[in-house]
Amino acid sequence: MLININKKDRIALMDKKLLIILFLICVFNLTAQENTPQEFQKKTAFTYGVDVNMNSPTGLAYGAILGIEFYLPERSSFGIQLTASSDGASNNVIEPLLAFRYYFTDLHNLYLQLDTGASFITEIGETRFNLLIGLKAGYKFNVGKIFFIEPFIRGGFPFIAGGGLVLGYKY
Repeated sequence: MLININKKDRIALMDKKLLIILFLICVFNLTAQENTPQEFQKKTAFTYGVDVNMNSPTGLAYGAILGIEFYLPERSSFGIQLTASSDGASNNVIEPLLAFRYYFTDLHNLYLQLDTGASFITEIGETRFNLLIGLKAGYKFNVGKIFFIEPFIRGGFPFIAGGGLVLGYKY
């Protein structure tokens, strides 16, 4: 069951979320990871976040992300992710995908990610399927040794473009 929120209320809600994020950044004084790679490196990360994308024929769609990331050797990782988004009216999208990520530094912060999977789009009671392919770029701000915050932007097919923020726990 979807909750119908008008555009003005959605914008106000997004403004409140951005203020909370800015507050957290100020409180925790986030910086790039200062520990050595051996101190900070974990094998797996669980992630949860928010996404704004163009998965709607009439405007923006807002959604949630749930994922797991497995760190591989040599600045890379492999992950499984599920994104669900809606425009609040008639368009709902579920995107299960596989992700391969390359980190540009040993500290695993700046990255480029290849996404591939499926896009199940339900619009006015009719469901259709599209292959999904995309690129994501982001930066992982480590908060201590096990938590992180990760803003990102993404582009691809069929969603065109999007961006969001992921919170994570490394273990």
